[in-house]
Order: sequence, then C-alpha cells, then structure tokens
Amino acid sequence: MKKIRLFLLIVVWSFLMAGCVDLTTSNQEKPFKLESMRVHFLNVGQGNAVFIEGGEGQTLLYDVGGDGDVGKQIVDYIQKCGYESLDVMVISHPHADHMNGAPYILEKIKVHAVYHPKVTHTTQLFEDFVQGVKKANLSLKPVKAGMEIPFGNMQVKVLGPCSDYYEGLNDYSVVLQVKDEHFSVLLTGDIEALAEEEVISSGKDLHADVLQVPHHGSSSSSTQDFLQKVNPKYSILSLAADNKYGHPHKEVMERLVKLDTEILRTDEQGTIVASYQGDALVIETEKGIQTPNMDKKYIDEKTGQGLIKGNKNSKVYHMPEGAHYDSVKEDNVIWFQTEREAVNAGYRRSKR
Repeated sequence: MKKIRLFLLIVVWSFLMAGCVDLTTSNQEKPFKLESMRVHFLNVGQGNAVFIEGGEGQTLLYDVGGDGDVGKQIVDYIQKCGYESLDVMVISHPHADHMNGAPYILEKIKVHAVYHPKVTHTTQLFEDFVQGVKKANLSLKPVKAGMEIPFGNMQVKVLGPCSDYYEGLNDYSVVLQVKDEHFSVLLTGDIEALAEEEVISSGKDLHADVLQVPHHGSSSSSTQDFLQKVNPKYSILSLAADNKYGHPHKEVMERLVKLDTEILRTDEQGTIVASYQGDALVIETEKGIQTPNMDKKYIDEKTGQGLIKGNKNSKVYHMPEGAHYDSVKEDNVIWFQTEREAVNAGYRRSKR
C-alpha cells in the first residue's frame, strides 16, 4: 500500500465574457511560505468545495456548493487558515451543489478573479451568482480546455470542457490539473463518461497524485479508462452520508478498489487535506480515520474461515470489532477474508 500519514436564468453571454481542518485552527498570522501547496477537500455535505493554498501564499477556491449555510462555512474556514481574500474562484458548472455558497462568499471576502464555463442556467441562484460577480466589480472569465489560469509559481491547466455544447450541464464542468514541484491534483466537478472520453482523446497527460472523484462517485462517471489514465495514489470522494442519490455507487467503488488507490471520503473522514511534508505526500483528516488496508486478512486460525461478516440482504459487511457484527442473522451471513474481497463482491463497509 502507498504511504499515508494522518494528522490531525438566463443572462446575456456578453457579460460573461466582458481552518482549515481543526488541525491548525489558529487565526494568528501565518507564514505564507509553505513547503508545498496544501489542498483542502472541505466537508460540505452533498456538494463540492476545494480550497488550495500555494507555496507563495496564493489561494484558489474550486467550487463552493454543499448543504446548509455552506457559504459562511467556507468563508470561516478560509479565514481560520489566515486569509482574508481569494486570488481565484473557479465554479466548475452551475449546479447548486457546486455553487450555492458563491453569492455569500463574493459579498463577504475579496475575490480577485472568477472563472466559469461558457454556459448559463435558468435558476435564481445563477442569477444571484452573476449579480454577486457584478457587485464585486468583476467579470466572469470563460474557461475552456487548453488555457491556463495564472497562479504564481504553480501550474493550473484547464483540461475541460473540450466542446462548446453538451446536452447536460455536468459535462460542462471545468477540469483542472493543479501542480507544484512536489505533487499534482485533478479536480473534475461532475464530468460524466462523455466528457471523460473527450479529455482522454485530447492526448493530455492526465496523471495526478490526488483525484477528486467525478460526480461524487456517480456511476455515470469514473470510467475504467479515465481512472487508469489518472492513476491516482489517493482518490477523494466529496459527498454526504446516506445521501438520496446513493453516492458513491457500487460500480465506482469496485473500479477504485481494483485501481489500488487509497480511497478517502468526506462523509467518513471529514475535511481532507493533502500536502507534501519532508519527503512524502501526506494526508490529514478532520476525523483521523485511517484508510483501511484492504488486503489485510481476517481469518479464523482453526478453521481457515474468513471473519469479515457480510449481510446478504443489506449488502453491508461488518468487521470483527464492529458494533453490529453480532446482529446479522445466520441465514444472511456471507464470510470474507479481506475487505477487498467484500467490496469486489458488491458489499460496502458498515459505518460502525
């Protein structure tokens, strides 16, 4: 297994053209010289928000959507990290779970540039977003594959959207490859299989050390070809526990497990932060839950039977120390030796 260390509408298009995790929640002045970029995958419920600190103190916010008062949550988090402004805001596409915090954020902190794909939406939220950009004396900067977003000493390449028109809004999602000299991250919004294939066909190098799994783990995304091209060490899922969409879908989890990538989820680990410290890519999480060793064997030494207990009805598996391990009826039990075996059979881990 790879190393991991845990520390704690409709508008005129001419206008569109024209703290941190409580690992360090201090508000004291911080040295804006970091060893590497720090990428924060915020725990915003069913939505997406990624905050990036560059080594020179530059800041980028990719998506600002989620549950509850998400705009305030994001502003509070950025300020706890020691920042009072944003250099760049990128909204991947105009769905509420990726942008509903934008009007509040634009009102409360200084944002120097806002990027958005060349598409509009017929919602009050999108209109409020556009008005928020106007009030901030900014113009939306249109984004398309092939361009780069200026971001100090770091590379921020736009790999998608590749086309001018899609039937659904998800495939308009801005795909960003963010790199510094130490590691790379691929941010994907809600791209689906069509947009994934376009990005692959572009011939660009898609490899990234950390992948934000597309569309919260929906089966409409994360094709095998796409995942293999990215080949991430760590795969981050941003979603709410027990969400109404059933994310992440079983097919995607199976593909991720077979990819031999470390899987982390905001609904289980809380906010997740990736950075390079010393000589290793380090993952810190809010809840301090370590990614399991999927190949560790749990076997009864006397009988050779696996000790991981699957429930045939619920398709949930329970670890020997789990709170509900003994509650599964004998007729419903199926035994596994490793977690990987259970996941490959279509089971998901019990939350307790």
